[in-house]
Amino acid sequence: MITKAERQIVAIVMAAMTCTATVSTTGLAVYAEDNPASVESVESGKQYETTVESAKDIQKYRFSPDETGTYRFYSTGNEDTYGYVYDADQNMIASDNDSGEGLNFSIDMELTAGEEYYLAAGYFLDDQTGKISWTVEQEDTVSQQVDSKEEDDQNDSKVATEDQTAVQSKADAEQIAVQNETGSEQSYDYAVLGDGTVEITGYKGNDKNLTIPDTLADKKVSAIGKEAFFENNTIESATIPKSVTSLQYQSFASCKNLKNITFASGSELGKIEDAVFYDDSKLEKITCPQKLQSIGENAFGGCGSLAEVELNDGLKEIGVLAFCGSGIRSIDIKDSVTNLEQYAFYYCKDLQNVRLGKGIKEIKDSTFNFCSKLKTIKIPENVTSIGQFAFERSGLTEIDIPDTVTSIGEVAFGNCENLQDVTIGNGIAYVPESAFWNTGVTNVKIGSNVKSLHKYAFEYSKNLKQISIPENVTEIQYAVFRGCESLEKIDIPDTIEKIGGNSFKGTKWYANQKDGVVYAGKVLYNYKGTMPKGTAVTVKAGTKGISSFAFADEENLKAITIPDGVTNIGDYAFHNCPSMTTISIPDSVKEIGEFAIGYKEVADETQGEHYSSDYATFGYHTVIPGFVIYGEAGSEAEQYAAQHSIDFEKNVHTVIFKDGDTVISTQQVVSGEDATAPDLQTEGYTLTGWSGDYTNVKADITVTAQWAAKNGWTKQDGKWYYYQNGKKQKNTWIQDNGNYYYVDESGAMLTDAWIGDYYVDANGVWVKNYRPAKWMQTNGRWWYRNVDGSYPKNCWMKISDNWYRFDQNGYMVTGWCIVGNQWYYMIPSGVMQTKWQIIGGTWYYFNAGGAMITGWQNIDDNWYYMDNSGAMAAGRWIDNYYVEANGVMATNKWIGNYYVDNTGCWTKTRVTAQWMVSGNRWWYRHSDGSYACNGWESIGGKDYLFDANGWMLTGWQNVDGNWYYLENSGAKATNKWVNGNYYVDADGVWNPDKK
Repeated sequence: MITKAERQIVAIVMAAMTCTATVSTTGLAVYAEDNPASVESVESGKQYETTVESAKDIQKYRFSPDETGTYRFYSTGNEDTYGYVYDADQNMIASDNDSGEGLNFSIDMELTAGEEYYLAAGYFLDDQTGKISWTVEQEDTVSQQVDSKEEDDQNDSKVATEDQTAVQSKADAEQIAVQNETGSEQSYDYAVLGDGTVEITGYKGNDKNLTIPDTLADKKVSAIGKEAFFENNTIESATIPKSVTSLQYQSFASCKNLKNITFASGSELGKIEDAVFYDDSKLEKITCPQKLQSIGENAFGGCGSLAEVELNDGLKEIGVLAFCGSGIRSIDIKDSVTNLEQYAFYYCKDLQNVRLGKGIKEIKDSTFNFCSKLKTIKIPENVTSIGQFAFERSGLTEIDIPDTVTSIGEVAFGNCENLQDVTIGNGIAYVPESAFWNTGVTNVKIGSNVKSLHKYAFEYSKNLKQISIPENVTEIQYAVFRGCESLEKIDIPDTIEKIGGNSFKGTKWYANQKDGVVYAGKVLYNYKGTMPKGTAVTVKAGTKGISSFAFADEENLKAITIPDGVTNIGDYAFHNCPSMTTISIPDSVKEIGEFAIGYKEVADETQGEHYSSDYATFGYHTVIPGFVIYGEAGSEAEQYAAQHSIDFEKNVHTVIFKDGDTVISTQQVVSGEDATAPDLQTEGYTLTGWSGDYTNVKADITVTAQWAAKNGWTKQDGKWYYYQNGKKQKNTWIQDNGNYYYVDESGAMLTDAWIGDYYVDANGVWVKNYRPAKWMQTNGRWWYRNVDGSYPKNCWMKISDNWYRFDQNGYMVTGWCIVGNQWYYMIPSGVMQTKWQIIGGTWYYFNAGGAMITGWQNIDDNWYYMDNSGAMAAGRWIDNYYVEANGVMATNKWIGNYYVDNTGCWTKTRVTAQWMVSGNRWWYRHSDGSYACNGWESIGGKDYLFDANGWMLTGWQNVDGNWYYLENSGAKATNKWVNGNYYVDADGVWNPDKK
């Protein structure tokens, strides 16, 4: 898709060449089916509105002119619109969808009085909706408002084009960044550039044959500036000096009498900017200088007399519309060119010979569009893509697309009426939409990698008589061969699974098909002829797909039976089949097209919803009341039903389980659920499974039990049994993998047992020369015999998860035992002890290795002290630490008059708080060793008074002017009479007023 600015450039070029707006846009057009009787008729000169819900929503209107003449169909007040015009047979005869973003459409057309035509309008952008205002009327009555609007559009387009091309290259921008001086000399206006050279900015002379000087004001001329000679109609020839490196925007544009341009020998010209020679209608020849690297956008556009162009080696780029509408006849694009832009040779109607160089990778959109005399072109193997409309309406008679090309754009070869032979290379994955639309093709060879023929690919190629579609193709889309009226023989391989509707409409092949169901290979194409009422169709086995529109509008279709194996049902396949109220769709169907099932047509929006499609079908429809789709759980059918709010019923299937010829179980299972397999057992055999899958059931199935005769060992109920060909072995020795085993009368393998003189171990294996290891007793003392007859001595040995010590004679040790420098203790059974043990009324601790522990030990987060004998200390001081009666070290507590801290250590500075007596005088010691003095202190709930030396006072004492009485114990008297005459109150103060 070209840009908005590019579309505006096209509009300017086409206006300059007086081309009409009927440039073919086949690839974007909407093709009509049969014309509905309800299409509204419109009249000339009136304004109408079309409501558009989406870019695909195309509504048609019938127009029958009263007079023969030129009519204009145009939109007003709306931007981003396009229009189409169709004849009575629904063939598109005119269109304008190149108007693009920000533009209206306008179509001029010659119409015949009394004939029927159909008009359609829509939005250019996919996401645009709303109302489009439009009119159709004879051209001589078109309102001044419309003319004014079109003029405004053209002016806006021109301004946009100029704005787009006004920015020069980085090198040019740097050159003109500083202009310190302007002047005029020899009829030339100039500006001095930052590098000291000059740029010619204008010309006031009248010379017809102009030789531009290489210096002005003693400065080198390096550039011909923007529009320097624009619209100079005097000049007939011009010689560009060697010194010029740049020809800037429109520097020689619209010079109506300019015939010859000569570049001086050794020219340093590197770039011809945009539109430099645009619309120089008499310019005849251009020989590009050797240093030229770039030809800008529209550089030679509209040069209708330009017949000869010689490109130079070293040229790298040819811009958009570079030679559009020129009279060029032959072009040799050098290998140095790597960028050939779109529309480069658009509408070069005299172009006959083209050589594409090795540097070209892409033939871009509309590069050779409307090159009507271009008969042949060799596409080199360096080319990888061909753009949209690249050769549309060219005069090509044959085209061989090499294997290096991997993509072709829509309508690339459309409307090539002389095109006969087409070879599509093996690099192409699909033939694009309208690629060979309306061509004269007679022979087509399709490459081995093509998988799909997209819609309208060969439509209306009326000379095509036969075609062989290779087996690599799996899809033929909508209307691919429609209107190919000579096409009689089509080789359709079985690999094709999908065919779009109307793909063979209007062909001899279809005309030769008998009435009834028509198949194209493995695809049900459609129903031909008049269908009788109550018709039920059974799709034949092996069918892979049902085409779009296959049974559309078949009101007499009552039922359809679709076999398993069908993978797709096309768009509108059963649309408007109101007599059919149910359908069963197999699980093999993985794709169901747009409105394919369950809908019927209704009159208007009051009865249903509006619909339209990519195929120009439209109207109103609704879901058929009571319609039910039957299918499998989780299938495409179920999803389609949910999306369209159609009732869906899961199929119910019969699942039969058999053992041999005997039916064991018959179950009815809802689609998507699992059947329940019966539990079967047969002695000597293992049920390995069933002959089929009975989970997620999607069809009626019968499964048979699969048995395998048991051979070898089988574990049952915790015991091992041995089978040979399904027979359990009993009362016999079994040789297996070099070992011997014994099975008893029940068949169970014996373990840890004697069979006569033979012993089998815990694994059931016979142990040759085996004497079981066991405890032995000699003279009342115990020892242990190993299996080989030896016995342990002067060592430790683990037996049955316990450790034992044996002395140098091999006897089991009991009681205390020293090994090395470690003491151990074995109880009378000989088992070595660990952890806490009480021995002879004393506690000892043994580590995990059985060794007795001494000294301080942290056990279970408590500290203990074991003396040198290993005995746990209890109820005594160990240095500065105290262990209690249970052996645990005391912490944070008083031990008598001694305090131990959180580490258990005695705190020497901390003592018991208590009364002390010295001589016959009392004082009070605090827990930190200090003593009370010089004031009151509460002790044990009573108040005492101490002098400055800390001695407890008694008797009457005056404190701060108050008298207090202290008992002989030192305690302050309160609320009582002292000596019968003095009363002390609750605070102990004598109250003299109380007598």
